[in-house]
Amino acid sequence: YFLLRRHYDEYYLQALKVRRLIQNDFLEAFKSVDYLLTPVTLTDAPSFADFTAQDNRTQTAKQDHCTQPVNLAGLPAVTVPICLSGNNRTAGSEEGAKRRSLPLSVQLIGPYGSDKKLLRIARWIEERVDFPTLVLCD
Repeated sequence: YFLLRRHYDEYYLQALKVRRLIQNDFLEAFKSVDYLLTPVTLTDAPSFADFTAQDNRTQTAKQDHCTQPVNLAGLPAVTVPICLSGNNRTAGSEEGAKRRSLPLSVQLIGPYGSDKKLLRIARWIEERVDFPTLVLCD
């Protein structure tokens, strides 16, 4: 629908203009900093029941709020787990319920062409935060 010729000017060209504005904001930020460190989400992950209680579009808007601008700008970014949340959720059946925490992460964003250095910085962060190893159980 949006890419049909009759809607090209109204939607597609407008989307390109918005994308360029977002890119320009990042370019301006990189004039005074080398990299950006931002949250990945505004909260920890919702439970399955909470997630399915709302439509996908609403959940995507809430959960992807912090990652959408960098994706629209086409910049390299990497997500690094930092810690486990203190918000324990019950997993499993009533009698065999286990308490678990959920990973919280940060997003490291770099300027165009900084992919390799960005990954080196992400690895450096991972080594320093000592994020707990997740063990998969059968």
